[in-house]
Amino acid sequence: MDERAARLADRLTAGFYARYGESFSTTRTGGWPGWSRLEGPLRAVARRAADEGRALRVLDLGCGNLRFERWLEGLLPCAAVETVGLDREPGLAAGAAGDGAGAGSDGPAAGLSAEVVAAEFGDGWGLPAALEGAFDMAVAFGLLHHLTGFRGRRAVMEGLARALAPGGVAAASCWRFLDDRRLAEKARGATADALARWPGLAGRLGPGDAFLGWQGEEGVFRFCHAVDEAELDRLVAAATAAAPGVREAGRFSADGRSGELNRYTVLAR
Repeated sequence: MDERAARLADRLTAGFYARYGESFSTTRTGGWPGWSRLEGPLRAVARRAADEGRALRVLDLGCGNLRFERWLEGLLPCAAVETVGLDREPGLAAGAAGDGAGAGSDGPAAGLSAEVVAAEFGDGWGLPAALEGAFDMAVAFGLLHHLTGFRGRRAVMEGLARALAPGGVAAASCWRFLDDRRLAEKARGATADALARWPGLAGRLGPGDAFLGWQGEEGVFRFCHAVDEAELDRLVAAATAAAPGVREAGRFSADGRSGELNRYTVLAR
């Protein structure tokens, strides 16, 4: 995708979330089945944090309504969790996090506290220096497919790696919507509609680039990119090169009726 098309695609996606973010958020509340595959590493880093008398530190890129953190509260109800969330629409997280007010006699109070700040992910984004090496867990779920270029997706993966403290774990998901017949058909229809409305996009989309609509609303589009295995290899290579001691610890598929709607990569430091 060239720069002109990328700007338009990003503008359409930003407009979608500004207008429909709240209704979209209400349909995204439960945990993902794939997250259960992360329970082992999560419990391990939580135990280490508790042994050190501190909260579990989590970075969530594209945090949305803090859906992952609410799932994490259910998994680790006695843990103190401090989250830094970055999102284009930080208002989606309003009211989703408590203040860690549970009882805790020998350390930080149990519960979730979160600081959510605005961020524009893309080619020019980089992890703020103050966040480097500061987290036990760093995640990017439901984010990579909205980024219009490889450089932006690479920046997110590099950010996850750089955020990890020694012993930390990171995970990212890649939405394989084009491998799902129903979603692929929707994407073909919405992409054709988008190209009809903006003829300048014709011939400018790259492999895996598409648009999706929202609940049948006319003229509503969000950009989506399907990261294939070859691109994921490149993203992981960039991430591990960006932070000393970081390696890929695993890769798996999960979610959706097929059990393969998301492709996950797990990094460890």
